[in-house]
Amino acid sequence: MSAGDLQFLPNPGAPGHCAFCRADIGDAAVVRCPRCDAAYHADCWDANSRRCAIYGCEPGVRPPPAPRPRLQPTPAPARRSRSWGGLWIFGGIVLIRLFSSLATSHHTPTVYRPPVEPLELRKIGAASAKFMVGMGDRSLGTWHLQEAMSYYSKAIDLAPTLAEAWRSRGAVKDYLGDPQGALTDLQEAVALNPDDAVSYEIRGRVKNGMGDHQGAVDEYSNAIVRSPYDGRLYYERGCARYDGQDWKTCVRDFRTAIERSFVLADDGMIRMFLARTRMGEGQDALEELKSCLADPALFPDEWTRTRFRYAARQMSEEDFLRSLDAAPGPEAAARSAQAWFLVGSLRLIAKDAAGAEDYFRMCVNAPCKPGPEFACAKAELQALYKRR
Repeated sequence: MSAGDLQFLPNPGAPGHCAFCRADIGDAAVVRCPRCDAAYHADCWDANSRRCAIYGCEPGVRPPPAPRPRLQPTPAPARRSRSWGGLWIFGGIVLIRLFSSLATSHHTPTVYRPPVEPLELRKIGAASAKFMVGMGDRSLGTWHLQEAMSYYSKAIDLAPTLAEAWRSRGAVKDYLGDPQGALTDLQEAVALNPDDAVSYEIRGRVKNGMGDHQGAVDEYSNAIVRSPYDGRLYYERGCARYDGQDWKTCVRDFRTAIERSFVLADDGMIRMFLARTRMGEGQDALEELKSCLADPALFPDEWTRTRFRYAARQMSEEDFLRSLDAAPGPEAAARSAQAWFLVGSLRLIAKDAAGAEDYFRMCVNAPCKPGPEFACAKAELQALYKRR
């Protein structure tokens, strides 16, 4: 409907009301609906989007709301007199139940039932515990052992069934010199998650440091069953067999570790050379080590090639130890431990037990995170003490 269809006419004089606002139109200009001739104020017609407000005139128009009747105030009910009968009955029931419970209390044992923790609270506790484990891992990475221990303990308090927290705290206890406490935590981790290869790996490391080399080999074997393609597990099992002077099987483990992960080839080749030399295959081991030096692209790392040259007798001991001065700050301690272990091993092969003991002791006391060289140097010292 357009504005051209409307007629603006003056009020004919008879009393009329606006169909939209219900007010008296008076002498104002009138707008009439072209369909039902209903009268409107011009402003009311515009306010209603230029549509008729009469129900049925146009589709979609609701009828005007009917005026609501005024509610008359309801008179308050007459106040009744208070009756004490119901109160006496209620009090009697309470007393009867009280005396009945007292009479039977000595026959019924009290059973404590701990409150059931809601699922939402358990989820919040598990999430907070994993956050604490992450904070502990960060502290362990910077070698703040007591701080890491505190975070792992808080994680266990929040989620006692989180195997990762027990496993990590066990590793820290081993670093702090508490191998029995470490084994206790690791046993709990294995009970909570029997398929976790890392828990078995750490247990093998702890047992190897305690001198239980065969127990360490068994733990590493359990880890390999659960993660058969992890070359690091074969390398650590080879180190445990090396510490137990099982030369033949440790060489086999070192070769498998290199096949699984060539990153382990530098340490693996050194260990194989030492083991084969001590089992009577010194010349073949030397030729194998020299073949590694022949291809610079195979071992491009300068520190690895330096160790190979010293082991292959292409560098003197003085020059080899002097090369440690070129090591950067963060790597200096770890490289020193590797160098002292290698020097001690070669002196032991050369029948210089006293010099080997000195370098093995320096390796054990190296100010760095204990690695495979630490446990091996410790085992070599124990073997030397037994020979005295």
